[in-house]
Amino acid sequence: PTPPPSPTPTDTHTPEPAASATAHPSPSATAAPVPAVALVAPGGDRPRLVLSVYMAWYDGNKWGDCNISAGDRPKQPYSSDDAGAIRRHIEMALGAGIDGFTLQWFAPGDRTDKNMSKLLEQSKGTAFRSTVIFLRHIWNGSPAATQDNVSDSIRYLLDHYSGHPNFLVYQGKPVIVFCDMYRVPKGGGQNAVQAWAAIR
Repeated sequence: PTPPPSPTPTDTHTPEPAASATAHPSPSATAAPVPAVALVAPGGDRPRLVLSVYMAWYDGNKWGDCNISAGDRPKQPYSSDDAGAIRRHIEMALGAGIDGFTLQWFAPGDRTDKNMSKLLEQSKGTAFRSTVIFLRHIWNGSPAATQDNVSDSIRYLLDHYSGHPNFLVYQGKPVIVFCDMYRVPKGGGQNAVQAWAAIR
């Protein structure tokens, strides 16, 4: 498996995704409707979801530069910005029994944000439900992360995506996945728990 990218140079496994990319068209996705997937476990009493991490910053002609093994590179290189490729990935995921993606998301307006919007749009008409793995608190782009813009970014996600029919919800509430919680910006003397409490 590919280790997740780190936006800071101190513990990098995969280079930070580029801020912009040149789109490289992929073959169009098929027009056939995608069958809905039942989101209920065999017992029928509780939801059972299978989600897959989705990284949305790759370029069609730069797969050789990626810090992943040759065996893990796609047979058909693609650009993460290509809506047809995103639709194809959704169809492949549904065919494999995956119910949704958790897209690694850096910031409002960033490439991953634009591709989250495409992911939701390409999911229309299916039971595919996706969300983000929130990474704004560790993003060292411009502006660098602060407690204020981390809070603003959470609000942005809720305002822009939580009402979409293909955004993942649980018991009527939108789902957002967080990681690297200890790397949040901290105020004077705060630990990570106190910093997240201030952000919430």
